[in-house]
Amino acid sequence: MRLDADSFQKLEKQVLQKAGRVFVCSKEDEKWLDDKHQNINISIVPNIVEIPTTKNNPQTNEYFSFLFIGSFGYYPNNEGITHFCRNILPVIRDQANSPFEIRIVGTGITKKLAATLSAVPNVNVIGTVPDVTPQYYSADTMIVPVRAGGGTRIKILEAFAHQCPVVSTKLGVEGIAGCHEEHFLSSGSDKDFAHQCLRLMNDPALARQLTSNAFNLVKTRYVFDALKPTEP
Repeated sequence: MRLDADSFQKLEKQVLQKAGRVFVCSKEDEKWLDDKHQNINISIVPNIVEIPTTKNNPQTNEYFSFLFIGSFGYYPNNEGITHFCRNILPVIRDQANSPFEIRIVGTGITKKLAATLSAVPNVNVIGTVPDVTPQYYSADTMIVPVRAGGGTRIKILEAFAHQCPVVSTKLGVEGIAGCHEEHFLSSGSDKDFAHQCLRLMNDPALARQLTSNAFNLVKTRYVFDALKPTEP
């Protein structure tokens, strides 16, 4: 991976110098790229999602359901959920006052990883699904325990659009125009991540407030109609 990264860094430098304009999805990415490569023309075009046409009905799950969605061909997703199951889930399990499950959904999960995660108590590996909408609607909370990667996480914007509350690492919500305690709950440590998950298990009013604020944010900032043309 390090050799691949070094190779792509060289390619990145060559390509950027030839491009008339470079598009990124957040101010954070713009600053990072501008600091690294001088004299390139950068424009910000945020990621967008569609607002579902169906309505999210109140949950009637037997268990409190945490959802993780991601492509497992992408290393940060693979590492993030593995780290969560090893280091964060045990804390939640020790302190939870009610039954819960971790549902893992996504493409590219290997048989070895599926077997490893399925052996963890409270974990349900679902794998590939034809439509993620029912997964968001049947979840009580979306978890984003990623610790690497860049850009903005479309799965967080999708969770906002489906009115599913989000707990994320600080890196996970980087680049998204939202705030901790207002649109999502973010954490800077494993212990804090577990604490934020437990808060949502025990405070339905907090979950409702977060989803309402996040839904309004995604409707105004992260849909097609919110895009504005930039000056050439």
